[in-house]
Order: sequence, then structure tokens, then C-alpha cells
Amino acid sequence: MAQLPALEFVKQYLTVGQDPKSNYDLSLLKPVLPRVTSPKQALDWLALQAPSVVRDGKFYIYNQEFYQKILYFLYQLSREITGQETKMIIPDRIADWYRYSDDFKGFPSNTVFVDLQSFEEWLDYQDQTERSVYLSQRLEWNDNHRQQPFFYMSPSNQIIMIVNVANADRRRALTISHSWYTSGINPGFYAPLMEEADLKLGYTIYTLDINHHLTKYGRHQGPLSILRYAPNNYAAILPLTD
Repeated sequence: MAQLPALEFVKQYLTVGQDPKSNYDLSLLKPVLPRVTSPKQALDWLALQAPSVVRDGKFYIYNQEFYQKILYFLYQLSREITGQETKMIIPDRIADWYRYSDDFKGFPSNTVFVDLQSFEEWLDYQDQTERSVYLSQRLEWNDNHRQQPFFYMSPSNQIIMIVNVANADRRRALTISHSWYTSGINPGFYAPLMEEADLKLGYTIYTLDINHHLTKYGRHQGPLSILRYAPNNYAAILPLTD
């Protein structure tokens, strides 16, 4: 995609309003960014996800003060990359999209952990003698019989939620992993199946090693993760921490 000078980009793709404050509605905007090759494609996608942000095919800047801040940012960015052969990393997700518990849709019997600290605080409320029930440091082959999600801490201290699925169905496990990756929601044991055609993200399969920890299985690679207990017996792997 050809680079435009900052001022030319602003004239071509931004429009300025006179609103006293932002009226953007980002409630339907997904944290996963699209794969586009032009500003127009990006604006077309944004118009579907957040119509209040796009007007007349341009990014809507709600007032002149905000416009000056955007313009300053673009000039700074233009100065940083002009004349440099820096390979820019194009992000595929919006960073820090979920920061507070109110950012998540509420569901009955669900608890929201926005970070490791909130998870540890929740654990502190549990009886110390029962803590092993809530956070396991190894996995068992017979864990596939559990209908409630359970938590596992890896040797690298990553906290993971394991979600078994109805009929141990691989596609249902992928459906849950896809929902978690794209929206941060675990639809649960009886999650409705997504069509294969809609599961466009790649996935990595894990199984258990001799020490009962997760290890990669097969050649599949992708951002979604599922656990293979046995042939035709799968669960979803939902990371809670990096």
C-alpha cells in the first residue's frame, strides 16, 4: 500500500464535525482487525462495525480540537517513518480493548477476570484447602469427563481455562476457542456449532505429555487452541494470561 503524506491523507480520508464531545458508538466493534490493503477497504469495514465513526466514506473527527490532535499524531508518525527502511509490524488486534469488567457482556454464573491480579483476588476468596480444585498444576486424561470449565497453570505460570464440550466434538471446541479469541466470551459446554466455512482462523492442537502438561500435537498452527484427549475427543483451550 503506497504511503501518502500526512496532509494529503487527512484531506482524502478525514472529515471534521462540530460536536462538543465524542458520540462514537463502538459497542459492536470487534478487537480483531481486518486484513485490508487500502484506507478505503479499512473505512468500508469500519462503516459496518461502527457507523458513527464514518461519514460520507471518510473517518469522522468529531471536532476541530480532536482533529488537531489527530493531525499532530499523523505528522509525528510520518516523520518517524519517512526515509527509513523500517519494517512496520501491522497489528491484527486492538491492544487493551478489554480493560474493565464492564467492557464484557454479562452472563448468568459467569465471572470476569480482566487480569491476573483480579483472578488471584478471586482465588483468595476461596477456601485455602479447596484451592487445588480451582487451579490445577497438571492435567489428567480423565478431565474430559468434567462439564464445568476448570483452570490449569502451566510450568511457565500461564493460566489457562479448559472447557470440555458436548460430545467432545472438535468443531464445538473450535467454536468456543474462536469465540474466546474474537470476543472474549466462552459460550460453554453446549456451544452452538459454527459452520466449517466460518472457522477461518488457524488452530493449534495440544495433547498431554508424560508429565501431564500441554504439548503440541501434529502440524496444525494458528491462534486458536484445542486439547486432544484422544481421537474424536476434544476440549477448548482458553488462555487467561500470556
